[in-house]
Amino acid sequence: MKLSGSSWKFALIFLSGIIIAAQLLFIVHWRWHFWQSQHWSAKLPPQWVAIEKGGREGERIVQEKVCPREQRVAEEKQRQKKQHTGCYLVSDGPSLFGSGFSRSLALELHHNILLSESDLDFPLHYTFTLKNARQWSVLTNKITVDYQKVLVAQPFITETFAHSLTPWKVLDGKVRRILCLGLRGSAVNNFFATLSTKYEVTVVEPNPALHYIAKKWFAFEESEHHRILVENPAFYLTARSRLIEHPKMASQFHFIVVDICHGINSESPGKCPQDEFTEEKTVKELSTNLAENGTIVVNIFTLDSKADIPTQHQIANREHRMLQLYQKYFNHCFFVNISSNLLLTCSRKGPMTRLRYHLAYRRLPKDLQTFTAEEQPKFFLDLEALRK
Repeated sequence: MKLSGSSWKFALIFLSGIIIAAQLLFIVHWRWHFWQSQHWSAKLPPQWVAIEKGGREGERIVQEKVCPREQRVAEEKQRQKKQHTGCYLVSDGPSLFGSGFSRSLALELHHNILLSESDLDFPLHYTFTLKNARQWSVLTNKITVDYQKVLVAQPFITETFAHSLTPWKVLDGKVRRILCLGLRGSAVNNFFATLSTKYEVTVVEPNPALHYIAKKWFAFEESEHHRILVENPAFYLTARSRLIEHPKMASQFHFIVVDICHGINSESPGKCPQDEFTEEKTVKELSTNLAENGTIVVNIFTLDSKADIPTQHQIANREHRMLQLYQKYFNHCFFVNISSNLLLTCSRKGPMTRLRYHLAYRRLPKDLQTFTAEEQPKFFLDLEALRK
């Protein structure tokens, strides 16, 4: 039976309609999946409240403000005095550490403390607006903040992870287990999880609000290789140490990051690390959880002014005690100073020398050797050299 011209035309129109409908269905499904995974599934715990802002702070647009519920009530009472403190701010704007635009997470106090920043993947022909910036994805394969660049480089410098022109390339097929104690803006864990499925990343963060922020604003995606546990880090270490005593139940970590700081309700907000990580019991648990050739990095940071002599001595004594304590359990430790951050690195791969450090550092990718302050990280084996 031969189809007439009108029948062919009808068939083509019908087929085109099916194709268009399928495309629309695919787009709707993709959009629904995106919002389901990136926004609607990011639920804030009841003790916290999220405030959609849209206002500006300088050149930056505040996308969201996340506060403890009791703090929000206090803010309402103090609105006339304009005392808005103790919240997390997510904002977009010109990058603080490079070119282009970025998304940052800050702790709002009497002045903002930057916790993290990630570059945004923005189309060149788009205008920077609140609506457009919300649609731009975070670049998870790139580290923006200076001290975090130094931090992620340490296991390659100590050779816990193999050296190559692309040092994150896993050549032997073995899984590298990474433990991040402290989430911040999810930059460090996202970086390793994006590079290879051979990096198995576990984050332990006590604050559920940061889990919410990481999922909604900083492209954190949970998988079998990448997860966040909302738990007290010191308690987690203790519990896992008991499991490690039975090797079939738990494995040690090759790289441990201690970037857990005092929070909003602390007397010393922003101070790193938390006091537990200057105590012998916790350091011993860290040692139990670190693999034979592993590396551990501790971020040391404080807002206290070092211009005050008594305060300067107090800070120096704390850092010296930490060095002695960590050397007791990890043997080989050194400091790396970048801007306001002091990183204590300890490794079981053997002692580090200045020459060995700088040779290894020069083999890193160029983007991990480029810093905003145009200063190179300073390597120290002891605090006396640091103070000179």
